[in-house]
Amino acid sequence: MFNIVKFFTPGYFLELRPYTYPSTIKIMIGAGIILLLIAVALKVYASRKKMPGYRLRLFDQIAAWFATFGGLELFWTWLRYERVSYLSARFWSVILLLAALWWAYRIFLYWRKAVPQAQKQAETHQQYLKYLPQKK
Repeated sequence: MFNIVKFFTPGYFLELRPYTYPSTIKIMIGAGIILLLIAVALKVYASRKKMPGYRLRLFDQIAAWFATFGGLELFWTWLRYERVSYLSARFWSVILLLAALWWAYRIFLYWRKAVPQAQKQAETHQQYLKYLPQKK
């Protein structure tokens, strides 16, 4: 049975060759594949849908996030399965989680700051184009 107190001990995280149950390996593979499939779906959606450049960049950033961490998840799962010393240690999960949160925060900042500015600029540009003579 899983002991939550043991989960937070330094010895648990710093074990260099941890044993991983086969069911955990299957869950990790499934999570990595799902992340990669989401990345592919976002790229396909962004390429087929006509959208402005700032929104396309947002979709590209999100798809890159999913693809990167899906690939890292699958690679780390393989390292855990092979019980590679040091590279399959549990502390890498904390490092990957912190990196994922930092990158997601950067994407969130882009969505909150740059996207509204770009929308406003696109609206003013549309207003400007409305009064220009059109080609016949």
